[in-house]
Amino acid sequence: MINEIFKQKAIEVLALMNAAITNLRLYPPSSAMIINTIGKLHEALAKVLEEGFSLNYAESEHSLLINGEVLSGSDAARPQVRSFLELLLNFGIKSITFEPGLEKDELTILLQIIGKKPETVKNEGGLDALLKENNLAHIIMDKKIYIAKDERSQLIASLDIKDDEIIRYLTGSDPDLDIDASEIKDRAKDSNWLIEILEQGITEIMKQKGTVPSAQLSENLLRMLSFLEKVVDKSDQDKIAQLIAKAVAELDAEMIGLLLSKNMDNLFEGKIFHHVLELMDEEKIAGVIEAMRSGENDHLPGDLGPIAAVTGRHSPVISRLMMTDKGQQYERKRKSEAEREKSEKEQQRQSIQKEIASILRGEEEPFLNRELMASIPGMLAQLRALEDNATADALINATAAALLKNSQHVRAGASAAFVSILYSLPPPQQRKLTADMAETLSKWIRLEPLATSAYQNICHRLGDLAEEYLRDLHLAQCFSIVNLFHLIDNGVLEKNDTAHTIASDIVRQLGAPDLLEKLFEEFQHGEAANRDSVGRILGRLGDASLNWLLDLLRDHDDSNERVRILHIFEEIGKPALPVIRERIKVQEPWYFLRNIAYILGRIKDSTSADVLKPLLLDKNEKVRQEALKSLLRAGEDKIGPVLLSILGDVDEPFKMDVVEALGKLKYAPAVPALLELLKTRPLVTSSIRIDIEEKICHALGRIGSRNALPALVEIVKPKGFLTLQTYHGKVKSAAAKALAALEKGD
Repeated sequence: MINEIFKQKAIEVLALMNAAITNLRLYPPSSAMIINTIGKLHEALAKVLEEGFSLNYAESEHSLLINGEVLSGSDAARPQVRSFLELLLNFGIKSITFEPGLEKDELTILLQIIGKKPETVKNEGGLDALLKENNLAHIIMDKKIYIAKDERSQLIASLDIKDDEIIRYLTGSDPDLDIDASEIKDRAKDSNWLIEILEQGITEIMKQKGTVPSAQLSENLLRMLSFLEKVVDKSDQDKIAQLIAKAVAELDAEMIGLLLSKNMDNLFEGKIFHHVLELMDEEKIAGVIEAMRSGENDHLPGDLGPIAAVTGRHSPVISRLMMTDKGQQYERKRKSEAEREKSEKEQQRQSIQKEIASILRGEEEPFLNRELMASIPGMLAQLRALEDNATADALINATAAALLKNSQHVRAGASAAFVSILYSLPPPQQRKLTADMAETLSKWIRLEPLATSAYQNICHRLGDLAEEYLRDLHLAQCFSIVNLFHLIDNGVLEKNDTAHTIASDIVRQLGAPDLLEKLFEEFQHGEAANRDSVGRILGRLGDASLNWLLDLLRDHDDSNERVRILHIFEEIGKPALPVIRERIKVQEPWYFLRNIAYILGRIKDSTSADVLKPLLLDKNEKVRQEALKSLLRAGEDKIGPVLLSILGDVDEPFKMDVVEALGKLKYAPAVPALLELLKTRPLVTSSIRIDIEEKICHALGRIGSRNALPALVEIVKPKGFLTLQTYHGKVKSAAAKALAALEKGD
């Protein structure tokens, strides 16, 4: 019966497997989402399999079994259990077994296959054909299992025990059997019968090779030998020991190593161990030693360690093998072969180093050699195989450094080589190299004028990396990449149409709804240290993100939060103008429009003057005043036309501010409009009208246009008593000062 911890781990694996299958239907296999999900699933499976036993899921009568035990109650009702059971039924799969040593690539292939619709798999040749084609060594379909029993195990205690029952007991294939050695001791006096039982037992155990971990098989074999020792008559022990040794010596090297590494000196007074050493030839001894040294054997259930990993425990066994003449001859050959291999590797290493010496020196000419560039991934693989990681890393760094050379042709060769290097690596290493070189790659993208194939590949690699960073809230690493594509998307960094489209696609990818939701949550409720960084990123993820920030600016009741948002837009600058322009068209509260006017003043771009015009005509005085202050921050060539265009449409109090601004600006094209305004007087002049006329005179004096002389003279020196309207003293005084300024200008 499986324990509760093992069962819960197995159910957790099902949840991860269901998630991985779902994600594979939504995202490409190379995406960060898929890599992370499969990585977590593989890690969870490895923990379940780490004790050297298989993990089996099976369907029986519409119920799910884990290692032969039927799930029931709340476990059977779990969604992940029901979903996986439905998957098995849809494909007609009776069972799936995962064996220790399962590789992530095998797991990925299986998920890609069963993640498809059953009819699709059928059209592609069927499940069995696809699995066989991909050679999934550690995943077995429809392996026969036995359902665990609730009753007490059967105890065989009579002399009517059948041979096949004894063999099943000895090999551990029937856990319900329990045989007492004393019950068959008489039968064991027949050495021929005993030898037959031994041979059949070994045959049955070795049939399971490949489906049951070797460590478990060796335990079963040792258990069988221990049982035989109990039933063999002392007078036959030497004979039986020789026969057992002969059978052991004929096993493969891995199994022999596993057996010898156990305490076999206690079996048959150590005779088996001695006879096995005598019977093995030089080649077999060499294979056993290599197997024990390699550390690649299955884990032992007792100590969970490979036989070659605990050298202190197993080195005496290897020493005994090495002390034989055959062992010493093997060691001499091994050393000779090792020296020869070392010499060959050194020659290969020197040959590669000679070929890439000019690249490592930072020369540019090698990057113009297409044939040499195409060979770099192969040379890197050779260097890794030769364990010359330092030279391999230096070659990658030199290739990356060439991306920033002045020559576009050199950069083209280096970028093509770098992409080839990337594609030669497994996905996790591709991601690491992209992350390590992200700063260099970003600088290269800024330099590169052409959207080559390499340019497109590297852009999308950085985009995927940025998405991964966003999902994990690695904000510092993410910002520079997001900002780069934001600048290209908005034309701040000038690129051709293809490069602009690539950048737009990446910004859209990074501004996906689920990512924005995660970032918005962090912006409002995350750690204080993260909020400013999140805000800067949100400001660069497109219109949806900017509109959300503007909504928050409008609705937030915390002034500190509003100031924080204002600073974000101030930093964004010109790219925010289209979204702001659209928001001005919508009926919004005055306090929000006032903040919009404030933002436009901080952007300090000439195009913001036109955006401000509707706010200068707003009915709310505070909005108009903020818009006027912001307008005066815009480019001077835009301020005058906008002010002049609204002069006739604003009310009298604000008209004074507009006139004063035109005067300070010394905007000469405004003189005719100001003179007309001065000339078109009401019959009854109000105090505010007097103030406006005074402001006009001051403005005309500042502008300094001689076209204003007649009107100013008329104000200061009206033509006798026939003049119908005279100007207020304040206006006359202002006109006199303006005249003086004009005369002084002459």
